[in-house]
Amino acid sequence: MYPSRVFFVVAVLASVVTVANTSQAQSLNRQVGTQFTVTADPLVPRPSEQPCKVQLFSDYTFAFFSESSQSFEYTPPAGCPGPWAAVVFEADFSENAGQQFDRTASVYLDNTDIYFGTTPEPLSALANSWHVERDITDYSALLMAGQPGTIALPNCTTDCPTPYNTSLNGIFTVSADLEFYPAHGKDKNKSRQSDEFWYSCVPNNLTTELESCGGTAFREAEITIDGHPAGVAPVFPWIFTGGIDPFLWVPTPGVQTLDLLPYRVNLTPFAGLLSDGNPHTIALNVLNVNSQFSVTGTLLLFEDHGSERVTGEVTLNTIQSPKPVVTTNLKVNGSNVQGTVNTTSQRQFQLAGFVNTSHGKINTFIEQKVNFSNLQKFNINANVYVQDISQLTPVNSFVATQQAGTRSLSTESFLYPLAADLDINLTNGEIVQTATISQEFKHFVVSPPWFAGGVDNVVNAKDTLNFNTGVNTNASSSQRYTSGNFRGQFYDCAIASQGNVLKSVVKSCDQTITFK
Repeated sequence: MYPSRVFFVVAVLASVVTVANTSQAQSLNRQVGTQFTVTADPLVPRPSEQPCKVQLFSDYTFAFFSESSQSFEYTPPAGCPGPWAAVVFEADFSENAGQQFDRTASVYLDNTDIYFGTTPEPLSALANSWHVERDITDYSALLMAGQPGTIALPNCTTDCPTPYNTSLNGIFTVSADLEFYPAHGKDKNKSRQSDEFWYSCVPNNLTTELESCGGTAFREAEITIDGHPAGVAPVFPWIFTGGIDPFLWVPTPGVQTLDLLPYRVNLTPFAGLLSDGNPHTIALNVLNVNSQFSVTGTLLLFEDHGSERVTGEVTLNTIQSPKPVVTTNLKVNGSNVQGTVNTTSQRQFQLAGFVNTSHGKINTFIEQKVNFSNLQKFNINANVYVQDISQLTPVNSFVATQQAGTRSLSTESFLYPLAADLDINLTNGEIVQTATISQEFKHFVVSPPWFAGGVDNVVNAKDTLNFNTGVNTNASSSQRYTSGNFRGQFYDCAIASQGNVLKSVVKSCDQTITFK
């Protein structure tokens, strides 16, 4: 049997990526007056039934490079045979008080990445803990059979390179499980290197005078099938907890930092091509990589159980290579530099294809706009280094499907605003940085006639750090996470901190969202 619908889930980040569904949640350890890591993100919505729980592993510790990759065995739940109404991945992390860098963690079943995220930098005098979870219902086919599993969390303490082998002592402890919610009734038939701060990069010929990374500020993941363009994935500007200034992210990390969400690319017009019985290569490439990006993806296939094989072809493909434009307006006088670097990209493309299935011919048409803008303002001299970044990535998609005279339409939009103002004072032999960051993730989808919903997740943070003394002042941050849909499910949570201590949590954060 060959697929009638194909989706490819991909996420990209400077050197790290992950795949999963877009529902996620983070720590609910919201203790006012503390520095414990906390977010305003909601728990994953769940059916009302009691789930069957499968422990993947418990209290795995990561102290040394030799422990970076640890294995486990997954066995499907005996008391909850599939199909399932929902499957939720949960993980609980903790780290002892001390010193450590932010690390990355991935959980795999066989070769499928079901979780990827980063860790907070530890609190110097307090043990810290946080919780993450993801909706991985789309991976139900994988979960039907037992699978070998792996958790990767590279870390080091006494085995670190000099001089870190005497100063780093942070150890991570992790436990994880899967919750399976049984289907019933009608439900039965129903994915860092120098490019870590890629949004601050400039054209290669300006890296010296602007003291920045190269490759321009434009990054984009491009998907190809057998060498031909097949899709585009914009890159969200994630910031790790050690990024720019670690005190910016205590106690609240940036948007999605603990759980880096992927972008889903619809390859349905290529379903007929991928079902022709021949081998095909789906490849990812990130444009303008300055150092390195790691990319990974999961191919989701929906099978036609009434046919041995489906046929079809791509009828329209107007995807072209992006053509980012860089406009500079700089005044350079020796070591004094003032002015702007503006990087923009605008593209629109269409895809169409059909498959002949056991229930008729299905036509799919996709139109997508993927735009990008990054404006950087510089003021550099012997005493100051000022870099103000204003970035926006709007994405709009339209999908039309036609079968037997019936047509369905859906629209989806994403918006990734980022504002980063960095002011570094270099007087009196000291390096003092004031950083102000605003980071946001917006997603809205309309799928008539039964669904419309959206998410808005925004984090604001500010801090002043003396790099000579390691002392920070005036730290403040806030996060607000809102979501809702036409089914009457709503969530609104806001938290705020001052002086790296959680100061407020609105009452609505305690609301629980359930499916009826």
